[in-house]
Amino acid sequence: MLTKRKVRMVVGVFVASIFGGLLTALLFKDLPEGNADIVKVLVGFIGGAFVTMVSFYFGDKEQGADE
Repeated sequence: MLTKRKVRMVVGVFVASIFGGLLTALLFKDLPEGNADIVKVLVGFIGGAFVTMVSFYFGDKEQGADE
């Protein structure tokens, strides 16, 4: 059975992978003109989720009994 800690880790790895993949796509692929804005908005949204995740895991506050 998955604990809270494992679920958080899985979600974190998923968000980091998606963010990395989108950044790679922006750097190395030529995006069609019609899709470029959508991809940029998506990268911004996932980037915000990534920053939230990093601040959660590496923040200064204690996280409770899970740790």
